[in-house]
Amino acid sequence: MESLIVFPLVIPLLTGIILIFLWNLPSIQRWVAQLSSFIHLGTCLYLLNYVTQSKAIVLTMGSWPAPFGITFVLDTFSALMLSISSIVAFCTNIFAHKMESERKFQLGFYPFVQFLIMGVSGAFLTGDLFNLYVWYEVMLISSFILLALGGNALQLGSSLKYTIINLKSSLLFLTALGLIYGKLGTLNMADIAQKLISLSALTPEIQSSFVLLFIAFAIKSAVFPLFFWLPLSYPYTSYSISAIFAGLLTKVGVYSLIRCITLFFGHEFQWIQGPLIIIACLTMVIGVFGATSRSGMREILSFHIVSQIGYMILGLGLFGVFGVAWSIFYMFHHIAVKTNLFFAAGVVKYLRGNDRLSSMGDIYRDYPFFSLLFLIPAFSLAGVPPLSGFFAKYGILYKALDSQYYWPAAICLFVGLLTLYSMIKIWSEGFWKKSSKKMHHKDLKTIKIPFSLFAPMLILAIVTLLISINPKWSYEMSEKAAGELLNQKQYINNVLGGKS
Repeated sequence: MESLIVFPLVIPLLTGIILIFLWNLPSIQRWVAQLSSFIHLGTCLYLLNYVTQSKAIVLTMGSWPAPFGITFVLDTFSALMLSISSIVAFCTNIFAHKMESERKFQLGFYPFVQFLIMGVSGAFLTGDLFNLYVWYEVMLISSFILLALGGNALQLGSSLKYTIINLKSSLLFLTALGLIYGKLGTLNMADIAQKLISLSALTPEIQSSFVLLFIAFAIKSAVFPLFFWLPLSYPYTSYSISAIFAGLLTKVGVYSLIRCITLFFGHEFQWIQGPLIIIACLTMVIGVFGATSRSGMREILSFHIVSQIGYMILGLGLFGVFGVAWSIFYMFHHIAVKTNLFFAAGVVKYLRGNDRLSSMGDIYRDYPFFSLLFLIPAFSLAGVPPLSGFFAKYGILYKALDSQYYWPAAICLFVGLLTLYSMIKIWSEGFWKKSSKKMHHKDLKTIKIPFSLFAPMLILAIVTLLISINPKWSYEMSEKAAGELLNQKQYINNVLGGKS
């Protein structure tokens, strides 16, 4: 069973290699990529079912025992993230068929998406900080190429900004690894946790080493004040790529923060709790203010990625099983919702030529079912009951009030109201109002939405509704994951086998 946990890595790797050999056959690439994504999805769901029914799986490569060998760890948290990311990858491969130009397929769209998913999966599975860095680089190299693929000057400029800031983040990451290895003599995550627990107190040198690591993760997560690269890049790439980026890339950063903070400092959390809560609140406020001031769908949604990351960091900052569980729940729900909203922006561009609110109008009258599919993730993002976002926001708000963090709770409510305002703004300006371009609208209103654009939105809307109808299951999974994260000794024993 242990060898099965490398399948989420092997499947996209082999598929990407096969697709390179099919470089000049984009139509065949499409079917190979979709079949691979379906197999990847099935594998990840099987692994999720296994770990929830049984126990965590640990695999050490090449018969080298931890902490010396390459270690992969699959627990409830990583299995949850693998499952939702595989759903997003499957939907993106379908969505891209009609959304992307033939030229992008000829330039390697499908193989680089596979390599991106391999990097994301590796980041969720690794039990070693250096290999986490390696998987980040696999993911980021693929994302650099996809951002600039077949682009114009504006797209190339935005991809350059994205590349520069992420290369700086990688440099900070690598520097932090060198300092941590110099202080502790290991980069295996379980071994680091064990050595930190054995210390009577955290020295300033050790604290500063991990602060550098967390800054690297913060850049990748797009938290305040390190978020500016995201709204400068996501709105200017292709719609399929911006959708998968919006759903997954920043969440890998948040995953890394949650994994490392709970594992390394679950017993010494006080020194980092205050800064986390302050950063979370500033991220929420600055992100939502940026969203309310924009007039393009993807611009608004990009800033809302930033504001919603703040909720996830706040749940982590509130700590405890309850706080971390709601942070995981929020991340799980948000991946499906945010990807779906970017899909919706792509459909709007297909129908109206672009996603500027001033160019939209009459969409509800011409496409009522598509409009309903937009409302599901939009209202869920805003936290309207009984959708999944309501339960996610309620859980974090309840934890804040229960912990007597009243001003973060007030900020949660304030940001939620402004998020609702943004979604209503998109609805009223883009979907409900009469089109001001009568002739243009008359030409466009007969356009039919292709099945390959419609189906991914429907799948993710169903995922959101399933979470909304049965939030108990999602929360129980999140609570189980949080309990495992906060049980440092169990993780250490799983990986090191009780070795001291």
